[in-house]
Amino acid sequence: MHITEFKSLVADHKNRLFRIANWMLHNAEDAEDLVQEVFLKLWDIRDSLSKYRSIEALLVTMTKNMCLNLISKKKLEFQEYPMEWLNTQCDEKKLEHREELGILQQIIDALPEQQKIVMQLKGVEQLETNEIAELLGETENHVRVILCRARKSVKEAYQKTLRVS
Repeated sequence: MHITEFKSLVADHKNRLFRIANWMLHNAEDAEDLVQEVFLKLWDIRDSLSKYRSIEALLVTMTKNMCLNLISKKKLEFQEYPMEWLNTQCDEKKLEHREELGILQQIIDALPEQQKIVMQLKGVEQLETNEIAELLGETENHVRVILCRARKSVKEAYQKTLRVS
């Protein structure tokens, strides 16, 4: 792979990888550093990239795995969204909406890693089930099961939270 091909590859995928890393780490600086490390590792294996069916799947998998490694290494806890960004002059509906989003984010953060990743790829990245299956090395049916379980867990936890409040 020549440097121009590599630069094109980086330009095509860096934003998506950053969004995934930032979503998993909840820290933009760590996400930027991690994505750079992903591309450094990719550069190191550039001569053997032809053996991979999908470089995009490889990049997403590398990003996901490196995020999980960083989380376990530093024992990072997913950070809650800071409340200082709330404008004190917001009307009640906006405030309620932000509180609901915060509750949903906490519920999603508490899901098992695989469920969080599938929900991210489906809901935020807008990938199709077959694309997610390819990226994660799973069958489409297994991805559907994971997504169904994740949605059910989120729904049940959210309803439970509403009953308690």
